Amino acid sequence: MNIKNITLGLLLSFSLILHSEPIDIPQYDDLNKARLSSQQCLAVNLYHESRSESDIANMMIIMVVLNRVDDTRYPNDICSVVFQRKQFSWTSDKLSDKINDEFQYERLYRLVEQALLNREFLLDMSDGVTHYHTVKSNPYWSSSKRLQYINTIDNHKFYRRL
Repeated sequence: MNIKNITLGLLLSFSLILHSEPIDIPQYDDLNKARLSSQQCLAVNLYHESRSESDIANMMIIMVVLNRVDDTRYPNDICSVVFQRKQFSWTSDKLSDKINDEFQYERLYRLVEQALLNREFLLDMSDGVTHYHTVKSNPYWSSSKRLQYINTIDNHKFYRRL
């Protein structure tokens, strides 16, 4: 574990206990058609992509979305990045998007809240990641000369676009 992961872990452990307001969980089967806030879009994306992963892995997935928002090759807002065609598998798998595990959604929503509050610090720590995939898959783009492998955290491999 490197110093960035240790720093991120400390930040998360101290900050996640600070908030206790109730969270509205989106009640839709198809979230592509829902009107969601930026924070909800990020939380829903984490829920469907990596809800069983560590906070550090989830934070890196948040950073993928935020780094794309800041990159002119992608849409310039969070929800448009999350729902961009064929970018995140859950948005086009034709399965229900219903959130069944409220505890996990609330945990991820709080994580997103902290990420957005500490965005600049976390973007610096993310090494510019713009892509990821599970360790069980080997997508065609992962061997592209336009991507640089950054790290594997839990069940995801992360890359930066050159």
